[in-house]
Amino acid sequence: MDLAACCTNHEEAACADDLGEAYGIIHNHKTAVDGDEDLKMIMSHLTKAVRKRISADKIKPNYLNFYNACSDDAGCTSAEISALQNGGGDSSPSEAGDL
Repeated sequence: MDLAACCTNHEEAACADDLGEAYGIIHNHKTAVDGDEDLKMIMSHLTKAVRKRISADKIKPNYLNFYNACSDDAGCTSAEISALQNGGGDSSPSEAGDL
């Protein structure tokens, strides 16, 4: 699934702005790896973009841990990333359609 599928709706410019840095980090990650920092930045940008476009009441309760991750302005912490990687809640999404 394309991470920027939300950009095909009626807010292309805003969506592209919100996800541009995350895409840049993903692209650069192929050659210069700073795993923890890259992952924290990617998750911060993606979760912020999701919260701007989807309200919490549209998310299944067992996926709210992903929706709420990295919610403060400081971005993701190592603890949040570790919790998500280790199951971080009731379950983890197996596909985007589950959200």
